[in-house]
Amino acid sequence: TIPKSDPPKKLVSNYVLESDGEVVKESDSVVVNYVGMIWKGAKEFDNTYSTGKTQTFPLSQVTLKGLKNGLIDKKVGSRVL
Repeated sequence: TIPKSDPPKKLVSNYVLESDGEVVKESDSVVVNYVGMIWKGAKEFDNTYSTGKTQTFPLSQVTLKGLKNGLIDKKVGSRVL
């Protein structure tokens, strides 16, 4: 659930569940499930859980800054919010 308050001024990326996997680097390719939402109005724009298909991509090519920067330095196998 997205709060009705204004969004944070800078990126906040926290573990929901931290694994003991290797640390993700910008040069890595990642396999992810995610829900993409726009803060204002809590509008969902993408959801891999609803399609049942993970997405695989080189992290260095991701254009969504929040997705890219939110995964760098996190551990493989973790759940991140």
